[in-house]
Amino acid sequence: MNHNTSRRNTLRHNLTAYALLLPSFLFLAVFTLFPIGKTLYQSLYKTDLALPKPQFIGLGNYQGLMKDQVFWTSLSNSIIYAAAVVPCSVALALIMAMMVKRVFRGNTLVRGLFFYPVILPLVAVANIWLYLYSTDGIINHVLSATHLISLSPLSSAATVKTAIIVMLIWKDASFYMVFYLSALQNLPQDVFEAASLDGAHGWQMFRYMTFPLLMPTTMFCLIMSTADAFHLIDHLIVMTQGGPNNSSSSLLYYIYQVSFQFLDESKASAVTAVLLVILLAIFGIQMAVTERGSVNAH
Repeated sequence: MNHNTSRRNTLRHNLTAYALLLPSFLFLAVFTLFPIGKTLYQSLYKTDLALPKPQFIGLGNYQGLMKDQVFWTSLSNSIIYAAAVVPCSVALALIMAMMVKRVFRGNTLVRGLFFYPVILPLVAVANIWLYLYSTDGIINHVLSATHLISLSPLSSAATVKTAIIVMLIWKDASFYMVFYLSALQNLPQDVFEAASLDGAHGWQMFRYMTFPLLMPTTMFCLIMSTADAFHLIDHLIVMTQGGPNNSSSSLLYYIYQVSFQFLDESKASAVTAVLLVILLAIFGIQMAVTERGSVNAH
């Protein structure tokens, strides 16, 4: 009797748990799993206004991408953006968080200045930096005065990616600083006091105590920053439209062009599938490296 009652209670608890999870699963299925499945399905077909219905071509869209130079340029640009922005923005966010965590006069003002880029809309940020990089902007005047660049950084293929990267780091570091600051304020202080009594201080304290304890936050920031770097589109639409000569185009901006300007949904679906695979691979590598670093630190 007791055994049957226990089984019924367990079954009732499991059903309750699944019922509570059902809304979240439905939301995930409708807005994530279904779009992914439909994208992969469409990437296997050819859609054309001249065709009465989509034509199955298998991997034909992917084979076409192998010969598409604009696709490879956009892909390499996205990788460059991610490789430069992710480590720099996350590292700068940690430095900023450790700076404002200390109590000093003017701490509130400094926090406000560091946090200011976060509250700005993406389009507003793009317009601000578009002006700064323009021929009348202060950045271009400084570069011209030092004889480094005579034209706007956005007008040259050699400097446009660097200009975009600087803007992205400025925007992203402030956002991830908030997460690091929250994590620093919730670290167990008794552990640091014990380490201090054992003679740990300065760099040793950060390397062997602070940084390992911040590993979950670092993992979160790395994943979010990587996703943001590959999802770069708003700033490009306002600032460069992918130019000059596709030298600043990103993979997501290329998807936007193919889908909404060239009206080739099947090719856009193939590029989206490639982007999804790349992001999953990068996230897997990041998680493996971060977990290994956490284990080694302990």
